[in-house]
Amino acid sequence: MLLLNGIGGSDIRMLIAGALMICLLAIVLDWLLHRLQVVLTPKGIR
Repeated sequence: MLLLNGIGGSDIRMLIAGALMICLLAIVLDWLLHRLQVVLTPKGIR
């Protein structure tokens, strides 16, 4: 929402806040999926 509101209202602070939240979400999701991959990969394949 912050990103869309920032674009729509030309508010650079909201735009940056929304972009930072999306970046943080992407990093956390990447880490979680990596951990899941490690857990689900059999030991013989690792």
